Amino acid sequence: MSRNREKGKTVIQEIKGKSWKKLSWFENFYIDAYLSYLWNESIRLFLMDSYRGYIIQEKRYTHFYT
Repeated sequence: MSRNREKGKTVIQEIKGKSWKKLSWFENFYIDAYLSYLWNESIRLFLMDSYRGYIIQEKRYTHFYT
């Protein structure tokens, strides 16, 4: 999954100044993967700053407990 995220970041960096309407399906998919990652990281940081708790990582899943 991190491979898609990294590809999305690369696509965003490469298309600066170009039309977003001309992206392929795969480019849109990679951008969505990267934006989802940014959203999840934002929520994780918000929870860690706003609440006292801890994070448990289980295989592919992350849980936040207060």
